[in-house]
Amino acid sequence: AATCYDVERCAAVASLKPGAAAAGHCVALEALEEMHGDLVVTGHQDGVIRGWDPRDGARPSFEIPAHASPRGAGAASCLARVGDGARLASCGADGRVALSDVRYGKPLLSFDDHADFPYCLAVLGDLLFTGAGDGALLCHDVSGAGSCEWGLGAGLGAVRCVDARPGQLAAAGDDGNVMIWEF
Repeated sequence: AATCYDVERCAAVASLKPGAAAAGHCVALEALEEMHGDLVVTGHQDGVIRGWDPRDGARPSFEIPAHASPRGAGAASCLARVGDGARLASCGADGRVALSDVRYGKPLLSFDDHADFPYCLAVLGDLLFTGAGDGALLCHDVSGAGSCEWGLGAGLGAVRCVDARPGQLAAAGDDGNVMIWEF
């Protein structure tokens, strides 16, 4: 279970309980006007992304099998808001990067371009930057069909952290280096 707190009052406001088989792996907070409030999005060991209304954490508002497929489930390892917040990017132990629609609780796109487990992701507009265990750093454009635009060899070890800002991309990994690119 995960607990949401009101930090101003130092009080628990919700307890989210997906069940023992769906242990939590990552979390993102979203504010969606069309959903009339806040949304807590969690990624789980079973490959499912769950959306919760923190006012009623008894059961999820939606469940998206973003990283659960016929070939097996892979834990959702990272979540990030894309654009207006209605889309959510995730990467998982199934080796895929996924884009989901949180308004309708459904998957939109998935990418199998990484040769190894993608550990991290960053979003800049409609671009997704994902780093993987083999040192690869890929860029997908999700404004259309989600094509892989380019890839970089970010280092000799796994890329564990990536961040993007207008004109800059940074990555850090197991080789102990931080690399910064300007574009």
